[in-house]
Amino acid sequence: WPSLETVIQRAVVAFSACMLGASERAQELAKDYACQRVQFGKPIAAFQAIQHYLAQMLIETTAVETLIYYAAWNLDQNNGAQVEVARAKLAAGNVVKFATSRSAEIYGGMGFVDEVDIAYYLRRGKQWQLQMGDPRYWEEALISALYGRAAA
Repeated sequence: WPSLETVIQRAVVAFSACMLGASERAQELAKDYACQRVQFGKPIAAFQAIQHYLAQMLIETTAVETLIYYAAWNLDQNNGAQVEVARAKLAAGNVVKFATSRSAEIYGGMGFVDEVDIAYYLRRGKQWQLQMGDPRYWEEALISALYGRAAA
């Protein structure tokens, strides 16, 4: 089991990096659209609410990137990485859901139409969050690793 657990942890970290990439792409699509879409004579990127969405996406993706790198480093160093892997997976799942939904909001009604790429990311965002263990599983794994309790 220990050998298999290491392989699973590495796969989870790799998948977390995949979710991070999707989050960054969703953020990039939203930024590009906000700079191109003109409303009331100026790009919607000039509106404070849109700027807040874009800034929050940038902050959260940067934080998740750090968690993923730290989990990968711990795995490479053969340190016990249960906590780091659980943190990375939880954070990556949350940020892909957040970034894709906020990006779709920036697109407005177009964000839900199949002709734009963000609709694909929006549909997949929740699915990716649930793959390789849903948030509840990873929360319980994190608690177990931190406090030594069996995950329920």
